[in-house]
Amino acid sequence: MGLLRRISPWTAAFVTSAALSLGCAGDDAPLDGEPVGSSGETDDGSSGSTSVDPSAGTFPTDPTNDPTNDPTVDPTSADETGGCGGCLDDAGACQPGTADAACGVLGESCAPCEGSTVCDEGACVEPPACSPDNCDGCCDGDDCVGGDADAACGAGGGQCSDCPDGATCEGGVCDLPCEDTCDGCCDGETCIEGDDQSVGQCGVQGASCLACDGGFECNAGECISTACAGSCDGCCDGDTCLDGDVADECGAGGATCQSCGTNLTCGDTGCEPDPMALWDVTVLDGTISLTDPDGDAWDSFNGLPDPYVTMEVVGANGETEVIDGDIFPVWNEVVLMGVNSTQLEGGLEISVVDSDIGFDTTIGTCVASEINYNAQVVGTCTTEDDFELWSVTFTILPSAG
Repeated sequence: MGLLRRISPWTAAFVTSAALSLGCAGDDAPLDGEPVGSSGETDDGSSGSTSVDPSAGTFPTDPTNDPTNDPTVDPTSADETGGCGGCLDDAGACQPGTADAACGVLGESCAPCEGSTVCDEGACVEPPACSPDNCDGCCDGDDCVGGDADAACGAGGGQCSDCPDGATCEGGVCDLPCEDTCDGCCDGETCIEGDDQSVGQCGVQGASCLACDGGFECNAGECISTACAGSCDGCCDGDTCLDGDVADECGAGGATCQSCGTNLTCGDTGCEPDPMALWDVTVLDGTISLTDPDGDAWDSFNGLPDPYVTMEVVGANGETEVIDGDIFPVWNEVVLMGVNSTQLEGGLEISVVDSDIGFDTTIGTCVASEINYNAQVVGTCTTEDDFELWSVTFTILPSAG
């Protein structure tokens, strides 16, 4: 799926109709603390997103370029301001701040939790009435329910999830429809991935599988004329070879002709963006893994994460609002406004972060090094062993500003 840009030992892949590639931050990246690019500030200190000179340098908060900006994984080590991420004991030593006997965050004095309270994210709180200790189903607020309903789905005493439209609750897990989870095509509710596709079952992005006509073969989810593809220097419209040098019939090397959208021109290799064209990046919705790669819940008491998305290109960054307790969040927010093509082509860094009382937890960070314009894209961030951390649906459309 194109070049894989690695910024740490994690990998990732974007699911889209065009090739997209990512590098995913994990072991060497912050999993506790402020996420990369989460400040919502531009280089000049103002809030929101802005367009600046993309030649100014690499990501300003990339810890591989500026170690002082590396958010801490260990709350007992100094944060980017030199302070303690946890709490200070009587001797002034920095402690994690997560123990019932020594609870606290952000360099405050450690304090014991009294009575029935327990330390949760650096604060002493009463444990919930419904928890993994007393519920086999899922917790709907303080009530333990069976966890097998579409509107209240879950298990193990975690918070119930409201399954998205089209999904059903199976064994305490929301079973998403094929069209929402399949990179290839759907034969009913069976996903046919690329390697298993044939002339009789061809397609991408969860569309229904289609059969290719005679003389066509299935290539990367598209029905391609073998005769045209093998002899055409331009692009193929069915089995007809075209020059491929105009915006509404663009392509090269026998690829399927594409129609270039706004801000795009037809170049030697296909549709290419105007380097200084301005774009808005809008985050629509997403899916968060129920647990971390170790099988642990993101929040205490098997709680669901409180996710938000941060995005960063050279010279601009932004973030969504926080969605409380949801693994199927819906944002519909413009995160980057008026960034140019050169900034986006330099790498779009995306993080999904769990908002916590003390240190926010970065669920996963991935970098899109190839961009799909004028389309809805599903980006999926996975670990090296294919554990899916998150998927986020977003668009890159001509700027409304």
